Amino acid sequence: MICVRLSDSLAQIMPHGSMHIIRLLEARFQQLGVEHSNQTTFPEATSNVEAKMLLALSKAASPLAVDLLLKQPTLHETNCKSNPKRDAALNHLIVPPTVIMLGESNTGKSTLMNALTSEDTSIVHDMPGVTRDAVGARVNCHGLVIDLYDLPGIRESDDAIEQEAIALSSRLIKQASLVIQIRDATSEWVDCHSTCIIKVGTKADADVIPDAELQVSAHENNNVQELASRIRQMLVPDEYLKEQSPWNFFA
Repeated sequence: MICVRLSDSLAQIMPHGSMHIIRLLEARFQQLGVEHSNQTTFPEATSNVEAKMLLALSKAASPLAVDLLLKQPTLHETNCKSNPKRDAALNHLIVPPTVIMLGESNTGKSTLMNALTSEDTSIVHDMPGVTRDAVGARVNCHGLVIDLYDLPGIRESDDAIEQEAIALSSRLIKQASLVIQIRDATSEWVDCHSTCIIKVGTKADADVIPDAELQVSAHENNNVQELASRIRQMLVPDEYLKEQSPWNFFA
């Protein structure tokens, strides 16, 4: 066990072992009148901004956040104001944004998700409607970590379980920061009211989708990394990463 004394009244204790050990420690601390504090303290911080930066750094999911956060104490010493639109975009580096793949059944969403995650995350099958529930995974898109969901195909169904999955899809669509619309040569785009959309044509090794913004073949790994790059660019543009101005990351 490691114990660090931060002040006369505050210490950080990092126990090792099972939950049983932790429960025993908690019980003993209660007997001694030692209170648990929810306050996160960074005694090494030389300013309030630096303390908040260290807290954000401990929570940040995306690698791209690290260098930007480390610069913030110095940048906040300037008189420059932050850009609220940029702040919101950069905050995706701390809390992964929700990105969904939306399309009709059997259009290759599951195969594409497996290609993006480099794992067998989704169920891939020739039978339409195999994905009966939303499947999610954390994906690193060129330094931006996202929560990516492969949603069940939107279609009419009398199946109660599938209808529940479709209802879940509707809720995820509303909270999504980005929607990846997907279709192949045999399907149509599924309507979506999101203002942040990428139209992706799948199975490009077989047919080209003329009205797609990007042609992808997951089987041949063609343009999969280009899609990952576009996801990052749409959510956290390069100009926001390069801009040398304060980021209001603690709003």
